[in-house]
Amino acid sequence: MPYGLDIRFPPTLVKKLGFPEPSAKMGSTTLLISILLLLCISPHTSQAHITLKSPPPFGSRHNPYSLTRDWSLTNPLLNASFFPCKNYHTSPSHGAGHPVASWPAGSTQNFTLEGTAWHNGGSCQVSLSYDNGKRWKVVKSFIGGCPPGAPDERIEFSVGSFTVPKEAEVGEALFAWTWFNRIGNREMYMSCAAVTITKPEPEPEPEPELDYPLQEQISVSPQCSNTADLLIVQSNEGVYTKQIDASSSGYGNGLEDFPDILVAQLEGLNNCYIPEGEQVEFPHPGRNVYRGAGPAVLPRGNCEYPDLIMGT
Repeated sequence: MPYGLDIRFPPTLVKKLGFPEPSAKMGSTTLLISILLLLCISPHTSQAHITLKSPPPFGSRHNPYSLTRDWSLTNPLLNASFFPCKNYHTSPSHGAGHPVASWPAGSTQNFTLEGTAWHNGGSCQVSLSYDNGKRWKVVKSFIGGCPPGAPDERIEFSVGSFTVPKEAEVGEALFAWTWFNRIGNREMYMSCAAVTITKPEPEPEPEPELDYPLQEQISVSPQCSNTADLLIVQSNEGVYTKQIDASSSGYGNGLEDFPDILVAQLEGLNNCYIPEGEQVEFPHPGRNVYRGAGPAVLPRGNCEYPDLIMGT
């Protein structure tokens, strides 16, 4: 082979790229051409990004119900037709209809990411949908510093905890992680998983705080007036009233009052975008917000939740 290329690749690199090691019938030149073709015709595959790992999303190798695996799951949404969830949330072969996690309303949960290209961070949101992906209600916003990490390091860690809203209805739902990278092409990333929301875990009844003389017989009963929740306590010293915290109410009332996620940088849905090099400040971050290091800016353009998604 006087005019051929005789370039050798480390066995670890060959194995990582998924190619067999050169044999007597397959020279190093053939291997080189194969690798170059892969890099040229599959730019997204050669530049891995970030995706949800846990709970295992649709199409993931970690999802036991996904018969069809998406080996480029770390790629962003290519255009508006891929929203939401790359349409995998309606594909049984990708695991649709099979919850992979069970979360009690009001509980604290974690999610994990994996990938390599962290694009110098950005901002992300986690959300729930009860109408098969038409509306996504913000559970928590991470403004800046999402995902944490360092250049050239593999990303595989828990980004942070979030609280399943106590208002979340019991039943099957869709969970989503959406991310807007700080550096690079103006893109939107989205990974989704099927989950089940269960009833809140029972908590022991707290003892009422009494700030009056305590005698032998005391009866406690909650009452609700038009203006406040009152604790009515009766003893042989008389009747006392005290306002109590009503924050424990509202379980299962639904997420209608929660804001919609930010949908941006998907041509055909709206003209919302984030300037390159900036971390996005979510216009409607919701009740629970984690704020990372560095400044954040509001998105540009019309960023209202698109009617096209809602089907109206």
